[in-house]
Amino acid sequence: MKSTQVLLRDNVTHLGKVGDVVQVAPGYARNFLYPRGLAIHATPENIAVMARKRVRQDAVEAERMAEFQIVADKIEGVSVTIEAKCDSTGSLYGSVGAAQIAAAMVAAEHAIEERQVRLDHPIKEIGDHEVQVHIHAELNATIKVVVQPEGGVLPAPPPEAVIEDDDDYDDRD
Repeated sequence: MKSTQVLLRDNVTHLGKVGDVVQVAPGYARNFLYPRGLAIHATPENIAVMARKRVRQDAVEAERMAEFQIVADKIEGVSVTIEAKCDSTGSLYGSVGAAQIAAAMVAAEHAIEERQVRLDHPIKEIGDHEVQVHIHAELNATIKVVVQPEGGVLPAPPPEAVIEDDDDYDDRD
């Protein structure tokens, strides 16, 4: 299979970052990368120019990561409380999802969006639950979600049906 070397001018998902020299199929370079300005021919002059651009871009990315780390440190370990209707055993009638958790975080003055909340499954029990909040590519923070029964106390279990002994009834016939 023929391949050609190209120098990436921009980050390309599943291919590489700015300044990387990669091997691609000639048709991919000719029909996709070159027309969109994502790559150029890998000449020594172009490689030197892209190396300088990559240094600048890496510095900008480091600044952004530092900002994301500050956000992650602020919300790491934050605890929010959500009240929900439940039965006497502590099982919720519905469930607590990402939208409710995001709303509780916003109410606690931590601006996160619903899409950042990572739940394996909706919360269906009262109690303490650890939830991941996605900040950036590989940067997550863990928060504590406390689900309490509405009103703060579990509802009383329903009274058990009592069968009264009826002396008039005789099952011996």
